[in-house]
Amino acid sequence: MYQEDKNDLKIWLLNNITDLLVDENTKPEERRVGLDPLSWQSKLSKGVTKFHYEIANGARPVSHQAGALGGAALGLAFSDIGRR
Repeated sequence: MYQEDKNDLKIWLLNNITDLLVDENTKPEERRVGLDPLSWQSKLSKGVTKFHYEIANGARPVSHQAGALGGAALGLAFSDIGRR
C-alpha cells in the first residue's frame, strides 16, 4: 500500500469518526461498543449506519476488499500513529 493511500484512508476515517462523535444523533452506545451487534439489531443511528455500511462494504477510498484484507488495510493505515 502506498503512503498516499494510507493517508487517504486515515483522513477518511478520522473525518468520519470525528463527525459521528460530535453528531448529536449518535447514540451513547454507538460510542462504546462494537457496531456489528447494534447493526444486526437495527439499532444504529442514521449517520452511524451509513459509516458502518461503508466500512463493511468496502466503500472506503482505498481498499474495496472486505474481510481480513480490509482489516489489514486499516491496521496499516494507522500503524504509525503516535510515532511522529
